[in-house]
Amino acid sequence: MYPGLAQAHGAALCPDLLAPITAGYAAGKDLDDLLQDDRLHPSAAGVQAIVAALGPAVGEWLDGIALSAN
Repeated sequence: MYPGLAQAHGAALCPDLLAPITAGYAAGKDLDDLLQDDRLHPSAAGVQAIVAALGPAVGEWLDGIALSAN
């Protein structure tokens, strides 16, 4: 549903917000480093990994908005 909505409305889509955490786990990082004690929410290190992965795409999106406004 979400890919179709994003396409229909020209919106950006992040297909898997937690991909940096699962990739870190697959690469041998301990989930204790990436998740809070509830094992559901990202820890500070997990949030840093998510921001690092999304940062470039968000930056490009913001640049596009700035160009559209001018």
